[in-house]
Amino acid sequence: MVALGGGAAQAQTGPSCAAAKKKLAGKKDQKLLTCDATAVAKGASPDADCKQKARDGFSAGWDKVEAKGGCFTTNDKSTTEAKVDAHVTDLESTLHVTGSTPSKCSSKKFKGAGKKGLCLLLCHGKAQKKGLPLSDPTITACMQKCRDKFSAAFSKAEEAGDCRTTGDATTVETKIDVFTTSVASMLPTGVVTTTTTTTPSISRTRCCQAVGACFDASEPDATVKCPLLHGTLAAAGRVCNGQTGTCGTQKVVGANCCQCPANPAQFPHPQYCFDTNISSCGSVCTKTVGAACGPNSETCGGP
Repeated sequence: MVALGGGAAQAQTGPSCAAAKKKLAGKKDQKLLTCDATAVAKGASPDADCKQKARDGFSAGWDKVEAKGGCFTTNDKSTTEAKVDAHVTDLESTLHVTGSTPSKCSSKKFKGAGKKGLCLLLCHGKAQKKGLPLSDPTITACMQKCRDKFSAAFSKAEEAGDCRTTGDATTVETKIDVFTTSVASMLPTGVVTTTTTTTPSISRTRCCQAVGACFDASEPDATVKCPLLHGTLAAAGRVCNGQTGTCGTQKVVGANCCQCPANPAQFPHPQYCFDTNISSCGSVCTKTVGAACGPNSETCGGP
């Protein structure tokens, strides 16, 4: 039987990979809109080389992130890139990128839109890396700061008086919110939102922690399994954070769930599982990417 928490440390976790991808999408969005801002300020067409440089930087950055391994999702570069491009095209139409008359106002609007998109995706990434839900006060405050800066920038831009469009702050803001939410939803957080409802099959769970891995199980099972796996049974109310492999206050899915065979003469079930960011589950355990260890069935992805 493979000891709980065995294996080599992983270079990159699922949450850190997803957060990096969100940042890359936000940076590409900002850079493309900055190209537009420069063109609008001159009354010229957006520079093709400027746009291509933004796309090349995004592509190279994405490949570098995925090469590190440990990502919740892979091969989603083209899909994400298409979302960014579609969003930029939409804003170009809304804010009138085409025109021969220079506009400082509209130039600032393009810059403000790009900054807000990046800012919101960085907030999503912050939640990702910290294992926090978007409803966490620190994350909602982060996002509100992005919105406040955007609103102030748009209002100040219109004071210039040479705007190609006016009164469109709400419209543009909504488009940015929809775009960032769409990108974020493609890159799972790994955070499981828990409720206080009672599950009939498990009235209470306990978290067991070992080196680099942890699991939640019904209290009777956990008290038996944890010593057999040379783990430490956490205090009541603690739950498994699979990102860190420790028992904490927030239930978080790790990059991998490892399901292993067990001796039913000793264990409550013929199998057990644990949540971890360690890349290998060993030779006798089965790895499932992005799934949680079910505390009732004690199987990966189970209830």
